[in-house]
Amino acid sequence: MAATRKVCDLERKTALVVSGSGKDFEMSIATPIKAIRAKCLDCAAGSSNEVRLCTVAGCPLYPYREGRSPFREKPSPERLARLRENAKLARNARQAVLA
Repeated sequence: MAATRKVCDLERKTALVVSGSGKDFEMSIATPIKAIRAKCLDCAAGSSNEVRLCTVAGCPLYPYREGRSPFREKPSPERLARLRENAKLARNARQAVLA
């Protein structure tokens, strides 16, 4: 099996994937949180279960390893209601276009 190494560039929001087979390619990473998640998956040999069970609490990326910011506030019930209503309107509009 060829060795694969990923290099994340948060400024360009990309990851360069260098494979042992000589085929290099660049993949897009939409956000810094996704880049951190990609780095954690790389560190855990691609296993999302190992990322979840990570014991390296001293790592600066540890709080973000699940692909979410633990410091982000949860939305209020009013905001959740607005989001649900907007999703319902979008779903109805999409169904109307498809019908």
